[in-house]
Amino acid sequence: MSKNTKEDNFDGGDINIGPENFPIKLQFKIFQNKKYLDIRKWYLDRKKSEVLPTKKGISLSDYQFNEILEILEKNKLDIKKWYLDKSQFEEFKTKLTKQAEVLRKISEDARKYKLNSKKISKNKFFEISYNDKGEMELIFNEKHSFFSQYNKLEKKEKKLIENILISFGQSMEIFDNEDKVVVSDLQEILIQNWANILNNYVKENK
Repeated sequence: MSKNTKEDNFDGGDINIGPENFPIKLQFKIFQNKKYLDIRKWYLDRKKSEVLPTKKGISLSDYQFNEILEILEKNKLDIKKWYLDKSQFEEFKTKLTKQAEVLRKISEDARKYKLNSKKISKNKFFEISYNDKGEMELIFNEKHSFFSQYNKLEKKEKKLIENILISFGQSMEIFDNEDKVVVSDLQEILIQNWANILNNYVKENK
């Protein structure tokens, strides 16, 4: 992995919504060149006389934010109606569920990515980075023995390995750097998501 820079751990400060002592905070962060929007409830700890974060919140990557924003924008009026009349819920829920399923499938689509290689100090054979536009780059470690073997492969074989690795990176986007996941859950969620995304890359390259 590349060395951390100030941008790798960027904290854009807080935007507070609501009461000063019990706000909802919007925090714009960059971690390992990936941007996140953290939306979280905070509370006043009276013993410490300090406003602290609760566990009630979510950290969104760019694609997660865009998916949620698209659903909210398309259904803004229906959501307002739901707040006023809960009898509309079942019809409203069905509509949102269908839209969410469409977006889920889009998030699993094969994407364009850049391929690169460089000497990486840590002992790993590849890494996936994101540029300032959120585009993925698959980087092989020139110092690892895998790289020399990879270069001996045929074009089709190389492409298959690239698809496996880049789809793994894409599947990891469902987690953020603060997520704590039980190993068994991680296996189930990751492997299923990874399989779906890899399938789309393989289809794309047939």
